[in-house]
Amino acid sequence: MKVRFWGTRGSIAKSSSEVLKYGGNTSCVEIRSEANDLIILDAGTGLHGLSHQLLQEKVQLRSASILISHTHWDHIQGLPFFAPFFFPNVEWHIYGPPTLSHDLKSILSGQMQKVYFPITQDIFNAQIKYHNLTEGEFSIGDIHVKTQYLNHPGVTMGYRITVDGHTIVYSTDHEPHDCRLAHGGHAHKNTEDGFHAQLLEGADYVIHDTQYLASEYEQRRGWGHSTMEYVVDLSHQADVKRLILFHHDPMRSDHEVDQIVDMSRERARNKAGKMEIWAASENQPLWVPPKIILPSAYHNKLVSQAIRPDERASSIIDELHQVKQNIICLGLQHYDQAINMSGHYSRCLNQFDRLDHASSDLSTSLIFIAPSALEAPEVINDLVKIQKQPPQIVLFCKADECTSPELSKQFPGLIRMVEPVSDIYLSSRIETWLRRQKKTRRWKRAQISSDETLRQREVNKVIGLMKTEAIKHRVNQLCHFFWQGMTLSSHGESAVAFNIITMSEQISLVNYPATVSSQSVSCSRDESICAHVIEQGSIIATSIFSPDGLLGNYAEYTGAEQSDMIRTYIGKPISLNGQVIATLCFFSKLDIVLTKNHKQLLSSAVKLIEDVLSSSRYI
Repeated sequence: MKVRFWGTRGSIAKSSSEVLKYGGNTSCVEIRSEANDLIILDAGTGLHGLSHQLLQEKVQLRSASILISHTHWDHIQGLPFFAPFFFPNVEWHIYGPPTLSHDLKSILSGQMQKVYFPITQDIFNAQIKYHNLTEGEFSIGDIHVKTQYLNHPGVTMGYRITVDGHTIVYSTDHEPHDCRLAHGGHAHKNTEDGFHAQLLEGADYVIHDTQYLASEYEQRRGWGHSTMEYVVDLSHQADVKRLILFHHDPMRSDHEVDQIVDMSRERARNKAGKMEIWAASENQPLWVPPKIILPSAYHNKLVSQAIRPDERASSIIDELHQVKQNIICLGLQHYDQAINMSGHYSRCLNQFDRLDHASSDLSTSLIFIAPSALEAPEVINDLVKIQKQPPQIVLFCKADECTSPELSKQFPGLIRMVEPVSDIYLSSRIETWLRRQKKTRRWKRAQISSDETLRQREVNKVIGLMKTEAIKHRVNQLCHFFWQGMTLSSHGESAVAFNIITMSEQISLVNYPATVSSQSVSCSRDESICAHVIEQGSIIATSIFSPDGLLGNYAEYTGAEQSDMIRTYIGKPISLNGQVIATLCFFSKLDIVLTKNHKQLLSSAVKLIEDVLSSSRYI
């Protein structure tokens, strides 16, 4: 594994004789595996130097990726000057967190609009693929990446990277969630700072923002950066082996950075453990032998194109479809602007007895509460009920109001937001809270099987069979029989469909009754829930509340109106000559739990339809 720092400065690049040792370029770190998979962490002005180094190299990269922590200027300004983007027949992958209203590609292209820059991204000749990230995991070649949100005014991602058996954490532009920890201290496990400590846990190397000292923090609170004291104590708590101070303040000279290194080492010496500490220095190479020895033949397996990211990766969102959420405020009406800035709806309540009822709305995701609201007994009672439901509770308080151990014990999932907090800071926190709740839906298209050609032959046979009046009439009867059986046990608007899945579309050959929902009729294969039944080859039963999120994702992907919202889907594959060719599915506007009787009814109907299609007396 090779690590090299090309930019270590924070906020803005600095050119001065006083920064020659640690460098003046903004954030950019190169990580390379033994198999020559390249990851670049951030694309600040340091990327310019790395680009020239890459052009001089003779060895071809096996894969090439850039991981953006966030899209503030000091982390992306090098992209327009990245020379490898101008060469054809090269594939690059760029990963990073999107905002509510813009995906990663549109954000990065924004800095190359003509009002800011003389050329646009269209001039790039390389194949550049953009990947929007949320929290989760994915792999690039041999390198495994875990993502986790940081605390910054702007959606920001931290990365835990495992390469050649070593673990590196890249955590820049992160502020303590609890402002008291800026002076150091222990982060409790069930807090957001405790969650951040888990990101660092046991890492071989932690590259962490330490832009400020505790003595400077109060004047810079809310700017989104860590103090040296916070990072040293948290790294010690997380049993980090080596801590690399990063994102140096542009006002610091080399001598001042040296002093901070000495202070951090002295602080660490007063604690148990043997954590090594130094400051990141521009052009500083770090060669580490792999913990996992790979066969030499593997090292020589270099390919011209980058390895594609794992499509099953839990953190990659190819399409962004954010549904506006309700955010309930108790005694915090002054945060309306921040909520509106985040693109969601604010519901300010004055009558506390309405809290339980208001939060039962499916689209309610966050509840903001002022400490004064907790004085009402009915609010506490409602919160006890609510904490078992999807809404996340956030308590806004002064630093000295957030220490109640009784409150922590009663509501272990409670998030504390220390006031004052700016609108821009709060709006970014809203985005990360909602994404962590998976309120940003991801619709995943069903994959096409390897024997799709054989399957399509049987599909074409069935399409032909359904043109025969006797067969069509019998299948219609069976679908009607199934619909009657399902509606007896679940009143409300519902539909049954017999859907064929071709190479490119879902064709509804039977849809009874046809007036219930447009979501049960013909559509493209990419938008088909039934295509997932075909891929899986077994029953899929999903609802708006299902943990898999499939139906909620689908509704948001297709932009279904609330009046047309399907809340339950149950589908079972239909086979012919060993190939899954269609689905018999049930749609309902009610929330229905799949019972044993439902399964028996569905299985019976599918068996009868398969008999009709395969019986020679109907052909």
